[in-house]
Amino acid sequence: LFEVACKIRQDIIMHPFAFRTHAHKLGLVNSGYRVRGKNDDQEWTEIGRRS
Repeated sequence: LFEVACKIRQDIIMHPFAFRTHAHKLGLVNSGYRVRGKNDDQEWTEIGRRS
């Protein structure tokens, strides 16, 4: 499992328009999520998945 996350600290509206994945032979599935909340009270919404 490998995770990459960016925290956006600005009050902006973001519109994801593309989801491109590439892992060569290192991964089976790549997924992207929007995560809201903190620590134990988080809401994860999947925005894209590709194998």
